[in-house]
Amino acid sequence: MMSKAIEDNDPYQLAILDMHMPKMDGLQLARIIASDANLSKTRLMMLTSTYSNASQLERQNVGILRCVNKPVRQRELLEIILDVLQRSDKSVNPEVPIKQSTSLLPAKNLAQGNVLLAEDNLVNQEVAKAMLTKLGFKVDIANDGQQALDFIKKQYYDIVLMDCQMPTMDGFEATIQIRKQYGHTIPIIALTANATEDDRNHCIEAGMDDFLSKPYTLNQLNQTLTKWQTNIESNPTATISESHASKENTETKKMPLLNPVLLDQIRSLDASNGHELVNKILCAFLESADKYIQSLDQAFNDKDIETIRKTAHTLKSSSANIGAEELSTIFKQIEAYSKDGELALAESLHSTMLTIYHEVISEVKAIINQSQ
Repeated sequence: MMSKAIEDNDPYQLAILDMHMPKMDGLQLARIIASDANLSKTRLMMLTSTYSNASQLERQNVGILRCVNKPVRQRELLEIILDVLQRSDKSVNPEVPIKQSTSLLPAKNLAQGNVLLAEDNLVNQEVAKAMLTKLGFKVDIANDGQQALDFIKKQYYDIVLMDCQMPTMDGFEATIQIRKQYGHTIPIIALTANATEDDRNHCIEAGMDDFLSKPYTLNQLNQTLTKWQTNIESNPTATISESHASKENTETKKMPLLNPVLLDQIRSLDASNGHELVNKILCAFLESADKYIQSLDQAFNDKDIETIRKTAHTLKSSSANIGAEELSTIFKQIEAYSKDGELALAESLHSTMLTIYHEVISEVKAIINQSQ
């Protein structure tokens, strides 16, 4: 089909490859496309439903610009496709998302609103708080659903960002209680690391108005808040800074384990234009991840599949928020296997997970040390 399209002078601009196909997998097909001078101009992205043994460097070498884990929401898939199509050179920084143009932002940004963030993950708290502050919001943080209820009893909030999985009382139960006591007077946006249709339905059934899939960008957060909160003053200066745009480096062969563009986006949220915020978030990851990894190791030893699932879920989210995408993908797969009761499959990723985790920790410490 691709050769025929070239013969017809109407070549494909993008090919979306599934990693797992009969006879020839997506990586093998990408190699063939990359080796053909006529076909190699077509941009490539890959979809996969499981953790792939192919490294980022292997995918880079065959021209794959983005690797996306299924299931993926329609809006997110569209954003990724637009990202790939905007690339002028498919050899530069594969799989690293480019910084979104400020033109993707709504015409107006929000300011002077009160937001309640219900989130128990320290890394996620820091990232969300920085984004909300950048957008001009005042933020209170609740560590679980019960604390969220206590905050709402004392103060009015323009909007609530509600994590779904929290200790003591989860986001679903907290939302049900808020709706019983206050009706639908407060927009509640679910924050979830899962993005399936069942998850969305669960959020809606509990009384939530919308949901954001973690990790989310500043633009995605801004668009969602704009959608549900229209009665507060706009602040046109609350835009994403482009001063920290990632510099292309075509000479470096080894891809970093932490997405440099995401780290630059975090830096752009820092009012001091320095390293204080990103270091604070990375230090929070070091502090919290070690505890969760120990818990995960113990759960594997005890064959406690429910603790494995819950802990992998937490680590998946915090890893993604610091740009450790490959590590986050492994935690996502461990969580999925555990949810399906496939303990042996989850255990098969334990060793790989630990190896990449320690590499990530080394990279995190190096970034912190370099900035001091």
